[in-house]
Amino acid sequence: MFRCKENTGLSALFTTLLHHHIRIADALHSINSHWEDEKLFQEAKRIVIAEIQHITLTEFLPVVLGVKAISIFGLKPAQQFYMGYSTKESAEIFNEVATAVLPAFATMVSVESVSNDFTFTRIRSICESIVMDTAF
Repeated sequence: MFRCKENTGLSALFTTLLHHHIRIADALHSINSHWEDEKLFQEAKRIVIAEIQHITLTEFLPVVLGVKAISIFGLKPAQQFYMGYSTKESAEIFNEVATAVLPAFATMVSVESVSNDFTFTRIRSICESIVMDTAF
């Protein structure tokens, strides 16, 4: 079974992001008509990823984790460009995040289930309640 059938909210989000990617690629093509398809695809992808990261850091995480946790763990976005990028650093996602935390966040179906006092204990209990054999 396809995962998109499991959560219609995620399906709607993915479809919206796909259409947004296409719109950005079209806009880039109108500015840079000499670019190859692959270059257009990759540049549009970079823009969409940056937008997702910005929304996650500035809107989603403060609601889910609370402003205090954002401050404690240094998750507040910088006010200037980040200049410390290194190709020597791994950009891989931790296996624990991919198998436990991300599916837990994907199951959030209503705004009422999230509050500003959302604690790490609650996150842990959600993650522990997922039976990995049935989650995938």
